Amino acid sequence: MLGGALALLVGWLELGAARATEQWLLLQYYLRLLRRRGWALVIFPLAAAGLAFVYSRLQTPMYRAVATIAVQPARPDFGQSQAAKTLLNSYLQILSSVYGGDDPAQPSARRVIQELGLAMAPEQLRRNMSLSLDERSMVIRLEVRAPDGELARQIAKRWAQQFVEWRQKENEKLRREDRIDALLVDEPTYNRFRPQTRLNVALGGLGGLLIGLIVLFFEEGLENLRRWMEAPPGARRREEIPEALS
Repeated sequence: MLGGALALLVGWLELGAARATEQWLLLQYYLRLLRRRGWALVIFPLAAAGLAFVYSRLQTPMYRAVATIAVQPARPDFGQSQAAKTLLNSYLQILSSVYGGDDPAQPSARRVIQELGLAMAPEQLRRNMSLSLDERSMVIRLEVRAPDGELARQIAKRWAQQFVEWRQKENEKLRREDRIDALLVDEPTYNRFRPQTRLNVALGGLGGLLIGLIVLFFEEGLENLRRWMEAPPGARRREEIPEALS
C-alpha cells in the first residue's frame, strides 16, 4: 500500500519535472526568438503610431455641439403623454427639414443659415446635423458638427430655438389642456469630435504590434522551412524546440 503510494508520488514528481523542463525550454525558445527578431515588435508599432499621429495632425478639426429639447404635454395624463410620444417621430422629420414646408415658422436648415448669415448650402448644413430620440423621457437630441466649436454651438442652439418657437405658434391654435410644449433643456455645449489624436495613436500602435507579431512568426517559419529543406534527406523532420536552441 505504502509502496504504491510512493510510486504514484514519484510518478507525479517526474511528470511535473518533465512539464517544468518543457516549459523552461519553451520560454528559452521564445526569449531567443525575441532577441533575434524582436525588432519587429518595436519598429512596426512605432511606425504605425507615428503615421497615426501625422494623419491626425493633417485632419481638419471638427467640433460637435449638442442641444437637448424636452417635449412636454400640458396634461400629465396617460392619453396626452401617448399622443405626444406618437408625434415625436413627426417632430424629427420637421426638425430635419432642409428648406421647410409651407409654414414659414417651421424649423429648417435654410432658416438657420438665413438667421445666422452662414455661407453654406442648406444641404451641406443638414448633412452636418443629426437627431436622436429618447421616447421614454420624450427628449430630442440635436447634434451639429462644424469646423468651429462656437459656430457649431450657435447653429445647434438656433435650430433648437426654431423648433421651440414653432411649437409655441402651433399651441396657439389649441386649447390649453391639449397643448404640447417644447423647451431647450440647457445651453448647448461643444467639444472636439475629431481628430481623436490619442485614440488614433493608441490604435495605430496596437495595429503595428499585431503586424510585428505576424512578421516575427512568419520570418521564423521561413527560417525553419529553410533549415528543413537544407537538411540531409534522412534527417529531415520537424525541428524540436531543444534542437532549435542548440
